[in-house]
Amino acid sequence: MQASEGELNSLPICHDENCELNAAKRANDANVNQPNTSKNKVNFIPSHKRKTAWKNIKADKTQTSQIELSNPFSLLNEINETAEQGTQQIANKTMPPINLKYSDEYEKMLESFQLTCGNTTNKLSNGFIKIFTENIDQYNKVQSHLKQQGYDYYLVRPRENRPIKAVIKNLSLHHDPERVKTSLTLAGFSVIRVTRLTQFRTRKPLPFLLVDLNNTPIAKEIFNVTKINHLEVKIEEYRGRRQIPQCYKCNDFFHTAEQCEMKPRCLKCNHLSRT
Repeated sequence: MQASEGELNSLPICHDENCELNAAKRANDANVNQPNTSKNKVNFIPSHKRKTAWKNIKADKTQTSQIELSNPFSLLNEINETAEQGTQQIANKTMPPINLKYSDEYEKMLESFQLTCGNTTNKLSNGFIKIFTENIDQYNKVQSHLKQQGYDYYLVRPRENRPIKAVIKNLSLHHDPERVKTSLTLAGFSVIRVTRLTQFRTRKPLPFLLVDLNNTPIAKEIFNVTKINHLEVKIEEYRGRRQIPQCYKCNDFFHTAEQCEMKPRCLKCNHLSRT
């Protein structure tokens, strides 16, 4: 059977159009000779010549090398910008509020210093009127006016002016704090005071010394000190107690005695006298 089919295929094409064998062979040859094109190639629509030319021009422009220009006076502009930024930061620096104790005559108190010091922003909070000033000059004027009139108020020290506190360890319980203060002062530190830490409830002294330093450029170098009075020590940052601060002058809360300008009040009898 296969041999007969091979002989049939080897015969030349019949010229009769109605021949079934001739039609099948022509269809087969047409499928073989037809190029293999995908649907994307058949449906492909070429872009316009103008668009392709514009893309080529745009690509050429991006590839061209740019000429580098240098301004020898650009450093002056940078100096002026930094100076302006520094003055703007000082002008926009917010001052901490002055906390004036509330009373029934608070309107007269506010009007008295606003006539001489200018307008301020005032807010009531926890029995105190927070006075927000616009600049350092107005802050000093309001503070001096309140002090002259004898009003009760307290201040909040700015964060950048707060002292740096450090704890000295590995010293004897009987080591004199004044000797430590003298040693640190000779080393170039601006020491405010050196006190011994005690337990909160029993008030029993601890072998740790608390050092308060003025916030100077070299104040944080104290954490690199390893020897004091010829003894090796370990100095760490003071973490403090997580409690609300209480003033030992007026016995009120949320401030300390250093920034308090209120009348002393006894903690036991609540009279205007120290405890």
